[in-house]
Amino acid sequence: MSRIVVKNLPKQISQEELKNHFSLKGSITDVRLIHKNGEFRRYAFIGYEGEGDASAACDYFHNTFIKQARVMVEMCHDYSSKERPESWAEKNKKHKEKKSNKSQLKEASTNNIETETKKEGKKKKERKKDEDSLKEKLLGQYKDDPSFTEFLKANKKGAKEGEGAAVFAEQESSSEAEEEEDQEEEEEKEDKLAQKKNVSDQDYLKSLMKTETQDKDHIEGKKPLKKKEKKEFYTVVIRATEMCKAKQSNSRTFTKKAVKAFLKPLKFKSLRIPKNARMVAYVGFKTEKEMKQSLQKDKSFLDGVRVHIVKHEKPSGNGDTSNQNTNTPWTAKEEALKQAEPVAESGKLFVRNLWYSVTEELLQELFQKYGEVTDISLPICKHTRRAKGFATITFLFPEHAVKAMTELDGTNFKGRILHILPAIEPETKEQQKENLSFKEKKAQEKKATAGSWHNWNTLFMGSSAVVDIMAERYNRSKQEILDSEGKQSVAVNLALGETQVVDETKRFLEENGVSLEAFSSPGVQRSKTVFLVKNLPARTTAKELVELFSKFGELGRVVLPPSGVTGIVEFLDSGEAKKAFRNLAYSKFKSLPLYLEWAPIQVFKTDFVAKPEETEEEDKKTEVDEITKKRRAISRFSPVT
Repeated sequence: MSRIVVKNLPKQISQEELKNHFSLKGSITDVRLIHKNGEFRRYAFIGYEGEGDASAACDYFHNTFIKQARVMVEMCHDYSSKERPESWAEKNKKHKEKKSNKSQLKEASTNNIETETKKEGKKKKERKKDEDSLKEKLLGQYKDDPSFTEFLKANKKGAKEGEGAAVFAEQESSSEAEEEEDQEEEEEKEDKLAQKKNVSDQDYLKSLMKTETQDKDHIEGKKPLKKKEKKEFYTVVIRATEMCKAKQSNSRTFTKKAVKAFLKPLKFKSLRIPKNARMVAYVGFKTEKEMKQSLQKDKSFLDGVRVHIVKHEKPSGNGDTSNQNTNTPWTAKEEALKQAEPVAESGKLFVRNLWYSVTEELLQELFQKYGEVTDISLPICKHTRRAKGFATITFLFPEHAVKAMTELDGTNFKGRILHILPAIEPETKEQQKENLSFKEKKAQEKKATAGSWHNWNTLFMGSSAVVDIMAERYNRSKQEILDSEGKQSVAVNLALGETQVVDETKRFLEENGVSLEAFSSPGVQRSKTVFLVKNLPARTTAKELVELFSKFGELGRVVLPPSGVTGIVEFLDSGEAKKAFRNLAYSKFKSLPLYLEWAPIQVFKTDFVAKPEETEEEDKKTEVDEITKKRRAISRFSPVT
């Protein structure tokens, strides 16, 4: 891991100061000061290019002082690492989970106890019912028995009393049955509330309290309170003119009495005079007719001040703000990301938070571990000539892209945390294609297949360009060269002229450091920065090619033979070369379409070396250094006083 965390930093420290302080132990790729709600939390993350630099900085700067603050420096760990310490958020989450588990266990135990008590109560009720039913059966058997009646008479209770007791017993049993039914209904309701998983003890008690209060309200006959609806009036704004504002004092405001006298005989329903605004009043009328009548008093005097009266336009409501939010560019990007083709189908990844000095070779080394990479697009800034911090990587097989995304997302790369997303394909212009002609559609199809190798012919030359060169060389007109009545046919003349031009171009390319053997080897790997430019008009100059291709990026070498029919163009960055190739392939240049072909990898025998260009500032620096050296030499031999 080439990333460190620095704790206990001073409150007032900038990103540049921290970078300069820690750059003693290696090249820094990232410095991130952590803030929360605009307040610095006194710790930062610093990324180094290599792991050795990060460990050396950790050992060197740990327990050292920065502006009277003793800092602690520690090594960072990846999110997936087992050595990574738990954050406070993770600890709090685990603590909450433990609490919730305990509360769930308590609820389960209480529920079990309640169910057991309910079961016991139901069993007791069933026993009582059985006993009552037995008593009723026995009384029914001995009701007509004379000995039983004599037994009752022998006791103090009479027959009437016995009959009344029997009736009382029946009424009592019926009332008990009704009470039991009501209790069972209430218990069923309570069981339904208690069986809900997400209901806590407080919510359960609140629900019981609500039912009690609702019953009370129902008994007392109370009606629910209605919310007061805001009345909408037709509002106008009374505002003083700018000249009158300048003349009056800053504390001058309108009064209710003055506004009322100004608007007579009109009667307003609302009046609002803001405290912060000077000489402004908002007046609301009940009808639109009254509002229009008040507008007629525009440019009249209120309390000695000329005023303007304008209809008040209400700000856009929630619906308009929601529409504005949906039309913002970031919401459009979010929707495009949601609708993007999944990585398992496209095999394309969008990688961001990259180091600004990263190269395509480094990205190739990182991602080719997971599968064959077909294309890497790394945009370069034109001003700084460094990467913009993001790239697009395409795999041959989509499953390799999925694997790379799952394993590399959130990991450290050159001191920075990678963030990988599915890449969004460029929008297809199908509607424009439908309106194109057959010729334009064919041109677009050719442009789309310009990068395929089967369309390439290395030293292709157009017949019109060959005719122009032959006519210029032999001082003849095109009509004489293309004359079919001569000794030789036109095809033979063109073939002889083309072979002569091809030999001349080969000789010129070899003299200028181009390896022709690289073109002859089959299946050779193609370059990403150099390509051939073919089908040029005769006598095209190198200056014209530079003007054409320099729009897309910085050029290295431009090789063009004297005939000006076929040339070689080199870019310093592969991304700019791809952009130029994509835009200029089969485009029209001097009434002829350009044919582009990626050159072999070792097309040039030597690497490109930029010529050092000394600026005026560098010249001044060298002069100053020479003067200081002379002064030091003189001071050494000067006499000491």
